[in-house]
Amino acid sequence: MEWANIFSACFWLSEAGATIVAAVLAAGIAVGGYMWQQRQSRADKRAVMYSEALRAVEDYAEAPFLVRRRQGKDARATVSTQISEIQSRLALSAALLTISANTHIAEAYDNLVAMAKSTAGPAMTEAWNSRRLRHDSEVPCPAPYDRSAILEARKEYLAAIRQRDRVASRLVNG
Repeated sequence: MEWANIFSACFWLSEAGATIVAAVLAAGIAVGGYMWQQRQSRADKRAVMYSEALRAVEDYAEAPFLVRRRQGKDARATVSTQISEIQSRLALSAALLTISANTHIAEAYDNLVAMAKSTAGPAMTEAWNSRRLRHDSEVPCPAPYDRSAILEARKEYLAAIRQRDRVASRLVNG
């Protein structure tokens, strides 16, 4: 009988107390869900940043072929402008990663950019000095340059993302 008196006297077991407990639990679940959603949103933004940075490198690595495919009188100016824009995106991506990403990820990206420039840069110079492609039969280029150093640095960049930002790389990791 004493337990019955204790339970009836306990505010938290009354109807009003149960309402407050339910409201606190609902608020906790809502705040937890909001925090989880914000975390995922930030991770998605980082994943896009990593991908756009990689895209800029791939565009730079493709630039020698862009040079070889140039057409028309204004081709030099047009292609030079495109390459300049790609280099601007490389610099922007490097800055964003330096500011926003883990140091290891930013360093891996800097290494990737350095590999791309040291490999694709000379290939671009060679492409500018070569005659441009004039016929469809000449595509793809007869002597593509060796991209193995870029591909290896790309693997290291992606590995750094997987190791240092597990949330943003969740789609890759499963």
